[in-house]
Amino acid sequence: MVKVEKVYLNTKNKDDQPYINKNGEHFTRVVLMLDDGRKPSACVYDPAEARELASLEGKEVNLEITESGDFLNFKVPNRLDELEKRIEALEKGSKTVQVQESNGSAKVEDLSESPF
Repeated sequence: MVKVEKVYLNTKNKDDQPYINKNGEHFTRVVLMLDDGRKPSACVYDPAEARELASLEGKEVNLEITESGDFLNFKVPNRLDELEKRIEALEKGSKTVQVQESNGSAKVEDLSESPF
């Protein structure tokens, strides 16, 4: 969890030109100033999503921050992202076994190292 100190919504670059991707779509560059000094950003195409991200100002939030060259990008994980992380953690800590019965006796085989 990190605290978002300030949110900046930029629709134009430093030359006062609108942000436009290679497909001609306008976007907003959202920059977060975090309490630890980092400034991750994201390109947002939906104005409603940009306004929603602006509402994070002053709040402690869970962010996925990734590095791309000299830049930091961020993503606010949704419920599906959180669920995927929990499943991955469970899978790492579990073993897959196969039980074969024949003539009243059982054989247990560990399949954890299996590629399937």
